[in-house]
Order: sequence, then C-alpha cells, then structure tokens
Amino acid sequence: MKQQKSVFPEFGNWTVRPSGQHSGYPLDALSTGFPEVFGALERAVERPRFPGNRIRLKTQICLSSFGPLAKATWQDGGSIEWERLQNLRARCQIFDPFAFQCDLDLGVQSTVLVLFSCHCFTRSFARDARPLIDIPLFEIFDDGREKRVLCPERYQTSRRLLRDLVLSLPTRRIIVADERQPNFMTVETTNALGEPSLYAVFFEVEKDKTRKHRLLLRIQSAYTLDQGLTKRQRQSKKVMLRSILRAAVEGRTIRS
Repeated sequence: MKQQKSVFPEFGNWTVRPSGQHSGYPLDALSTGFPEVFGALERAVERPRFPGNRIRLKTQICLSSFGPLAKATWQDGGSIEWERLQNLRARCQIFDPFAFQCDLDLGVQSTVLVLFSCHCFTRSFARDARPLIDIPLFEIFDDGREKRVLCPERYQTSRRLLRDLVLSLPTRRIIVADERQPNFMTVETTNALGEPSLYAVFFEVEKDKTRKHRLLLRIQSAYTLDQGLTKRQRQSKKVMLRSILRAAVEGRTIRS
C-alpha cells in the first residue's frame, strides 16, 4: 500500500482514500473489487442554488493503474450520475498503430503497418471468474466491435513489453501457430522485471488492399501463458518475419 499511496499528488480539498476503506460512496464496490484500483478521490462542496439556499454536491473519482477510471457525482437524496473518464484512452495510446520499412528484395521498400487489438489489454467475459452481473460497467471495454473486460495484468505486461517485442520481430524466431488462418506467435521468456514467465504475442499478416507495397501486421492478442506452450506449438515450424511478409506479398501459405 505504501507504493500505491506514493502515486497520489496533493489534491487540495480532495480526500484521498486507499482501496479497501469503505466510505459509503457509490464507487466503493469498484475500489475493492478491481485489483489495480489504488483508491479514490472524494470531496463534498457546497454551491449556491438560489439566494438563501445552497446544495451539497459530492464527487468520487476512482483511481486505477489505467489512470482515473470513473467519476460519480450526486447530491444528498438525489440520483447519481457517473461517467467513464477519458484518461483510459490516453493510457491506451501505447497501442496506437505504427509503421516500419522492410526490404523484401522486391525492387521497392515495403511498409509494414502494425495494428493492435484490444485483446492486448482486455480478457473475454468467459475468462472472468465473476458472474456477468457482478462485473462493474466501468470495467467493460467496448471498441464498437466487441465488448470485453479490462484486464490489469494484460495491460501492465503489454505496456512494458509489447512494443519492443514487435520492433524486434525481424530478429526473432516465430512459431506458425495455425497455418489455416494463418496466424503466428512469438514468446518472451522473461517479464519486464526479469522474472521467468511466458508472454506470447499472436499476430497475422496480409496485404493492404487499399495501398500498394503496404502490409498489415495485426496483433491479435498478447498475454501470459499460464500453462506454457502446447505440444503442437513446441513442435511447429519456426520461421523469420521476412519469410512471413514475403509469403503474404506473393499469396503463399507457410505450412507448419
């Protein structure tokens, strides 16, 4: 808890409450049920309503490893209004697309555009141990195509490892995960702290149908493999990224 408290700057008239201390505020369930929630900012201020009358307005902001996650505002005896704070989007900018150049001996440089799926920092509802009704709305991520649950462990691991791992793909051994789709995977055997773990990144590559000499490398998912590699993954063919990119240009399938 000492490390968690240290992330709080001075908040003036806000009260800083560490996670686990109940105050009767509406976001308490989120503060105690979401592992990466540090605590909450709380305040009550009086504002003029009309001459001779003032209202007491209360606000609670939930603080998490994603940044300020949610905000609730209400007055005594009144309804509660909540909103999801945009800081989450700012924190997820590390998953914004980027591009790099690659020479595939085709007479012209190819551009590889890297795209990230939300699976890099979320998990499916099926992988959440809680009943759906017990998952707070603040933890549900909706990108317009699907809804998933924010996963602090995936977010933190991907934030530390994923971008550098993708940039090192040209020198990595890559596993043919499934030749039918096709998709590929590579693994990192230590986490950002140097501890043993097996962080896997799954991706696919295809030609960009809207622009010549450009390939799309989609990161489909990235997470720690708790059970390690499967037998098929261990025995599958290993290839280099250059071979995968060239096969995509030529319309070939790389067999496992």
